[in-house]
Amino acid sequence: MMRKVLMIGRRPVSRKFGNVQFSEMLRACIADAGMNQSSLSRELGITQAAVCQYCNSARLPSKKILLRMRSVFEFDDKDWTRFMHLASSPSARVLEGDE
Repeated sequence: MMRKVLMIGRRPVSRKFGNVQFSEMLRACIADAGMNQSSLSRELGITQAAVCQYCNSARLPSKKILLRMRSVFEFDDKDWTRFMHLASSPSARVLEGDE
């Protein structure tokens, strides 16, 4: 049986419990863009601590920050739909804030 692999850009993202976690996808996007958490935080106009929380599943970004991420990562419509689906999943929602 062939296992399906979710791709974000050129980077495969593994699956956990049948779903990709938002934090895992974000980390893959950061790496694929050749960035780190500090450079992403500067691009988004937020603290590095906030990006760290997103990458560690401690919280999810606001819709305003998600829209900034779309611009930074230059998502096509298909990747953007996947990214937003994960960000809006009730099971992924741990803590929300302004950042």
